[in-house]
Amino acid sequence: MDWPVLGPVVDVVRGRFVPPEPDVPAPVFDGPAESFVDMPPVDRGLKAYDAWEGDGPPPLGSEPALVLPLPGREADPERLSAAAGRLIDGGREARLGPYRLVTDVAPGALIEHLDVITSQVERVYAERYGLTPVGEAKETLVLFREESGYRAVQAEWGRIRDLASVAHTGYGMVVFYVGDLDPAVVGHTLLHELTHLLNRRSLGPALPPWLDEGIADDLAAARLDGEGRLHVADLSHGKIEYENRVELRGGLAGLDLLLVTQREGRAVPLGVLVRLEWGPFVGGPRSRLHYAESALLVRFLVRPTVRRQAFLGYLESVSRGESVAASTLEDRLGASWEEIEGAWRAFLLQQALESGLSSRLVGQPGQVTK
Repeated sequence: MDWPVLGPVVDVVRGRFVPPEPDVPAPVFDGPAESFVDMPPVDRGLKAYDAWEGDGPPPLGSEPALVLPLPGREADPERLSAAAGRLIDGGREARLGPYRLVTDVAPGALIEHLDVITSQVERVYAERYGLTPVGEAKETLVLFREESGYRAVQAEWGRIRDLASVAHTGYGMVVFYVGDLDPAVVGHTLLHELTHLLNRRSLGPALPPWLDEGIADDLAAARLDGEGRLHVADLSHGKIEYENRVELRGGLAGLDLLLVTQREGRAVPLGVLVRLEWGPFVGGPRSRLHYAESALLVRFLVRPTVRRQAFLGYLESVSRGESVAASTLEDRLGASWEEIEGAWRAFLLQQALESGLSSRLVGQPGQVTK
């Protein structure tokens, strides 16, 4: 495999970047104590049910029967009424960008911040992924001031009642809350869910999880400035320092988590990741790792290299109803997933060096610098 010239640290870690064999089950991931991914759990596949109108189970999995863009969907009146009934004092109606908003959060800085996010996301999405969503945004955003209101709605949606989510998408709605969450987390949460709506309008429902969640987390892990403007080339970052550890937040936390698991030989090979069904992808203690890997894989593929054109060509073909299978993308990239993994891991190394996380690669103790 060809490795870029990234400094002497490459020679130290090169041997650690040999991917495990795809047919060997990876050990259960517990996650390092000092690292977590501060990206919210999401709707866990509800989008596929949202679009399916046939008989029997909806088309889930890595090669679904239905992948075509669908126009924006009006909120289901009964479910919207039930959700609005949980808002304090009945809530109020407003707009966030092109979307209808129903909320009991008072007008102010947070709503203004979310409006900037919602107003730009469709343009940024089209520029980054080369896709134009069909039709107009018609969904309704339901934002709760208190977590209790959100949990009550979650309990009424059978398929997600037991999930530790902070937001979910379905039936023409995005439902989320503020509670005691940091405003930045609320903004990134909304970004993630809006991207799912745009995936539905640009590619279709029932996408393989690495693609649907990877695109959603690629945007949600990008940096938002104080005005709510999205800087897609930069990973969001933050940290909380405790007496004996540092907890990373945002997109940088996902990179850190992935570096640690790769160093310890516990990462999931790309050839396995891109073929995971919804259940294994979102279930169990390894789900955070799957999300982090998918987001960084998408980030790797959309970089301005020859791979970008191949990836955008793949997305465009999927939007026309052609195969979304992992083998189709492999053919377009002109390399096996094992070969792609080598270049991807070199990309992660470069990201680590640029982000001040290089100590993670060689197991050296030390403070995170960014």
